[in-house]
Amino acid sequence: DADWAFLVYDVPQDGIYYIFWEDESAGINYSNGFIRDYEFFQLGGSKKGIGDVGFLEAGSQLHFRVSMSSEDAVNGTFRACVARLDEEGWQMARDKLAAHSLILDQFSSNFFSGEITAPRDGYLFLPTTGNPGWTFKVDGQVTSAQTVRGSFILIPLDAGPHTISARFVPQGFFTGLALSLASLAAVLAWAGYQWVKKNGRSRPSGPGRPRP
Repeated sequence: DADWAFLVYDVPQDGIYYIFWEDESAGINYSNGFIRDYEFFQLGGSKKGIGDVGFLEAGSQLHFRVSMSSEDAVNGTFRACVARLDEEGWQMARDKLAAHSLILDQFSSNFFSGEITAPRDGYLFLPTTGNPGWTFKVDGQVTSAQTVRGSFILIPLDAGPHTISARFVPQGFFTGLALSLASLAAVLAWAGYQWVKKNGRSRPSGPGRPRP
């Protein structure tokens, strides 16, 4: 039911590697790959993203493949790049970021809040997937966030202290909730009608009330 396109990368030196891919016009349905013919990794159905393929030894091969529907003629392009992590550079950047980190006061799977002091105008970097269900607030005001290849989140900040909060609600949640409440209201209305109808017929006659 699908056609696959393969790319092979010869690892030049030991290190931690990442792969970036982006569908331009090929109609990618799914991406995955393997190392040394037996270590498989899954990248999912995203049209673009960044995947961590872990530590690779020099001389090994990284196989990357994408699935495209076979119902139509496959005639398109996609891009894929492999990069090795500069561990020394990453440590320097990490130390710099840690000096001005977000101090959390609340945290759960769908909400977090905290405070940060930005040394200059820039961005708050959040290493989480940029799903559309996130809503971010800076100092109580909803703000637009940017994503890095759909994999990380950047929130613009002015220099100075700020309060940050974020909440995640899956897409379609409120639509589903509204439909559920509407259905419940309809059921309650019908039950109420049946109760009034039944009790209205069986109500005993009082003084001056004609019998049915």
